[in-house]
Amino acid sequence: MNEAAIIAIRRKHEKVELLDIIAAVDRVLCGMEKKNDLMTHEEKRRIAYHEAGHAIIGWLSEHVDPMLKVTIVPRSNGALGFTQNLPKEIPLYSQEEMREMLVQLMGGRAAEKLFCGNMTTGASDDLSKATKLAYGMVAGYGFDEEVGPVNYQQEEEGFQKPYSEATGKAIDARTRAILKESMVNAVKMLEANREKMVRIAELLLERETITSVDMEAICGKRKGRSPVDYSKVMRDAERLQEAEKEKEMKRREKERSESEEEKMKESEMEEMKMKESEMEEMEMKEREMEMEKKEEM
Repeated sequence: MNEAAIIAIRRKHEKVELLDIIAAVDRVLCGMEKKNDLMTHEEKRRIAYHEAGHAIIGWLSEHVDPMLKVTIVPRSNGALGFTQNLPKEIPLYSQEEMREMLVQLMGGRAAEKLFCGNMTTGASDDLSKATKLAYGMVAGYGFDEEVGPVNYQQEEEGFQKPYSEATGKAIDARTRAILKESMVNAVKMLEANREKMVRIAELLLERETITSVDMEAICGKRKGRSPVDYSKVMRDAERLQEAEKEKEMKRREKERSESEEEKMKESEMEEMKMKESEMEEMEMKEREMEMEKKEEM
């Protein structure tokens, strides 16, 4: 709330508004917006397709945390864009949910491969999160049949691993297989929804930030939890702010117009005074000339 109050003051709001709180959350989680955009159009396009890949897979996956908004505005923490989801109140996830989460994490990488022709280091953070999640499924949560229902992850790190070399190789192999399968499924989902994917990415390029309201308009209603009501609140707040800005602009234009009218009136008054002064001077000169003529006579 402190950050929201600072943002409200900078925006010259009389009180902290919803959009100030949303901006504060984004700033705390992702850093400040970078105003000086040095990206080329091709780089911006790649980021738009990368984020659109995450967004569409998340929207079409029933068990993934629903998407609130997607942005391609760079942040001071190094993020070139991000997809914000609405997490569960209770962080309890099934094997199916984790599988879908892995496919979504691979969505950006798959989108770059399909729509940009190659992959970049921009997906490294996604890959790191996906590897950690897949490893947890195999070695921590007992979600893999080959490795079995055993927790090999230790809270305290030590020099000696709590399993044999053969078990370590099995864990690595199963983790790699799950990640490869997730990548394949991500590519299939994007291929099957290519037209929607392009529309989302192009809308991102146009607006830079889109919400679940835009996703629903393009992809239809979501099967799982829907964040549209939250996004509608955001959209309504944005519209209210836009209306206030428009009202403020009209007020300023009116003040400017009235000021210009006042200036014109003042200018006209000065002109009239100058003309009157000139007329008086001319009359004075005429009188003087008449007086001189009389004296000569």
